[in-house]
Amino acid sequence: MGVQLAQEFAGQQLLDYGSGDGTFIALLQSSPAGPQLAVGAELADDVVEDCRTRHGDPRLEFVRIDALDSPQYQARFDGLMCMEVLEHVVDRESVYALWKRLMKPRGRLIISVPVETGMALAIKQMMRKIAGWRGIGDYPGC
Repeated sequence: MGVQLAQEFAGQQLLDYGSGDGTFIALLQSSPAGPQLAVGAELADDVVEDCRTRHGDPRLEFVRIDALDSPQYQARFDGLMCMEVLEHVVDRESVYALWKRLMKPRGRLIISVPVETGMALAIKQMMRKIAGWRGIGDYPGC
């Protein structure tokens, strides 16, 4: 899925709203056919600084979510991703309005929310363990 998603945004500008540790957007950006520019946005300064330190690609920026209100980000993005974040947002209407301002006309919005039951949960937990063993992301190994 990641390679296909990277190709969908080849040469374009992509925002990851609630990028966490930046691993997913960095993987997309590292693809040979990745976005021209990818921006990860998070709430906390320490998370943004950690992402900047961890991922040193000049085509990859990390900013605080409140920085997205600045004119440089308005109508800038061809695509906006929000992966497993929206369920934590209290004022969704404000977030939707922000997204509308950030996206170019005909921009694409990709939203995922967690599936926390059954086989999907088992696979997700297994992948977190594997990621921890491999030192990927913020998942502790066993």
